[in-house]
Amino acid sequence: MSKASKVPTVLSPRQEALLESISTPLRRAVLYYLKEQGPMMRGHLQELTGVTQAAVRQTLDLFESLGVVVSDHPMGQRQGFRVYYDVDSAVVMEIIETLAAHLLPPEIVLRVSGVPLDQA
Repeated sequence: MSKASKVPTVLSPRQEALLESISTPLRRAVLYYLKEQGPMMRGHLQELTGVTQAAVRQTLDLFESLGVVVSDHPMGQRQGFRVYYDVDSAVVMEIIETLAAHLLPPEIVLRVSGVPLDQA
């Protein structure tokens, strides 16, 4: 058993999935470009990141399943459509708050959020 598997976790399954969703440089790059340049199609993200179409598709599918990104056409209803993806800022904030709550000392979380910990 690895040491990492012995570390107790207090994260919900959703929090675990959200944190895992930003665990690779490609995933973070996709979020960065969507945030910086606004809604765009897969092909544009492929050009910006320099990875395969399949890698971009897998990343966007993962993000969309978690609500990290939204699209202008729902999954399963896309034949023949140009699909634009964008970041859901509320879910990105959820990721940031999860990181802060579990990795930063409480006094820093309170100072940054301005919300008392017992009300967070």
